[in-house]
Amino acid sequence: MGLRKKEKEKTENRLPEHVQRMFDERKTKVVVSRFRGSKSNYIKLGILVATILLILFYYLIPTSHVKNVNISGIHYLTVNQVKDKSDVNENSIYYLTIPILVEQRINSLPLIESSKVNLDKDNFVSIDIVEKKVIGYRYDQEPELLMADNTQTALMEEYMPIISYVPLITGFLDEEETRKLSTAFKSIDVDIIEDMAEVKQYDLGYDSQGIVVLMRNGGYFIANYRSLPMINKYYDIYNYLKDKNQCIFADDSQETAYAKACPWHEEQIVHEYWLDEKGEPIKNAYGDKVVKHYYTLEDGTTALDASGNPIVIPINVQGFEERDPDFIANYEAGYYATGELYIP
Repeated sequence: MGLRKKEKEKTENRLPEHVQRMFDERKTKVVVSRFRGSKSNYIKLGILVATILLILFYYLIPTSHVKNVNISGIHYLTVNQVKDKSDVNENSIYYLTIPILVEQRINSLPLIESSKVNLDKDNFVSIDIVEKKVIGYRYDQEPELLMADNTQTALMEEYMPIISYVPLITGFLDEEETRKLSTAFKSIDVDIIEDMAEVKQYDLGYDSQGIVVLMRNGGYFIANYRSLPMINKYYDIYNYLKDKNQCIFADDSQETAYAKACPWHEEQIVHEYWLDEKGEPIKNAYGDKVVKHYYTLEDGTTALDASGNPIVIPINVQGFEERDPDFIANYEAGYYATGELYIP
């Protein structure tokens, strides 16, 4: 009796067949969806694990590393100095070597003007360096190197070998003087700079901003900020001199140079200045009194006109000398008989 009652209640509580079928289908879809979601996650996890393993494997094999680092363009710096700063070596991962980041690290060296990093084939890395032009070293409280771009850097131990190449600079401690000197050196050849032993300020009397350069061969070159680049022609002039004890003076015109006794050998000589109509010394564009200079012959003697008077080198309205580049030829042709150039 009780069993029949329960079956009756179960039959009465049973959902209609079409409703039951709908719920069964929905349940099946949920189960399938969860299975597919889990399968997708497993696949993604598997791919991630495989990628990590591949990357680790790649890092561990020798072919993933930089095979060699080629550095070019250095003169004062060493390969190790550049390589250490670049942080690129044979232990570096080739494809993790990012050129722009390496260049930034290298360019932080005070002697570097620019650098170019390339990833070459066969896992080679090339680094092309452009160094700054070092013009000399000086002692201003602390020893330092001076560059042609008007920057300075402390003369650290790793830079000490550089001083065997460049001259000692004495003076020019004022910021503006340093800037002018650096600017003047921009046009001077590196080979000439490395043949200089010392560069110092020297008051010539008529030019308070005189510059005396002692060359490694013992010769002297005297100029100012404007005419200093003429030292590029130093050896052409020096080899022509008969009296090697004379100093070579750069002409303010930046076109010619002449030789005469060094100023420290003629300290007792009173300079003869160009005078204006009021009898006052004429000054050039730099404010320096203009000294009269006279033409000399190949043997170093003073050139004389037909009356026996020394032939003066003329100046222009700016107070700078205008030398005759063909003086010797014109003199021998008799065109300076009156003391001035006259070609009939």
